[in-house]
Amino acid sequence: MATGAPDWQGLQWKVEATQRPSLIYPSGKIIFYDDFESANFKWTKVGHANSETELSTVVAFAGTASMKLKTPAIAGATAVARTLVALPPSNKVGIEEKINFRSSPGTENFVIQMIHYTGTIRHTVTAKIDLTANTLSVINSLGEYQIVESGISISRGVRIFHSFKLIVDFAKDVYVTVFLDETAYDLSEISIQTAADATAENIRVQNAITNVVALAATYYVDDVVLTEE
Repeated sequence: MATGAPDWQGLQWKVEATQRPSLIYPSGKIIFYDDFESANFKWTKVGHANSETELSTVVAFAGTASMKLKTPAIAGATAVARTLVALPPSNKVGIEEKINFRSSPGTENFVIQMIHYTGTIRHTVTAKIDLTANTLSVINSLGEYQIVESGISISRGVRIFHSFKLIVDFAKDVYVTVFLDETAYDLSEISIQTAADATAENIRVQNAITNVVALAATYYVDDVVLTEE
């Protein structure tokens, strides 16, 4: 394997030539990967009772399936999918996924969240794509959304998947970099939220759509990857 290539030992059952192109930032050892091709759905629905969180074959970035998130047409309603991942051996972690804004009225928010529990502290990382304001932002240590970029361009209602990756350093409790498609943003001066919490050591990953007005939204998420950077 070439110097600087990712460590694929955790995916020996996969074909590297097939899977590597889906990575927009090909670095780090994979500690979690879900391409939604297995009938064993790893995600839990925790949003509105009438929301949908399920496997779907309507559209996929690669393969034949993805995860569908659909909100009901109720203002403030959410569609949320959550999964737990074992604690990685390192404190610098990246989360990457492909997102299809299939049926988007353009009046909702999409939030990607990663929470690292250490047994004493909860470290919360949150990034938001605001379809109303066309902004990309993260929550800082004060619990406030801090805009990273204004005027982002999101394709809606088509089969296009946008690429997203966020890298954080839990040892220093800071964001590192966020990628949206081909653009990288330096977040090294933004600290993440922390709070006392005795929850057992693990990482929780969450994808959520939140309606601003009473219009339903349907997204598809594919190729969720966590890496040890």
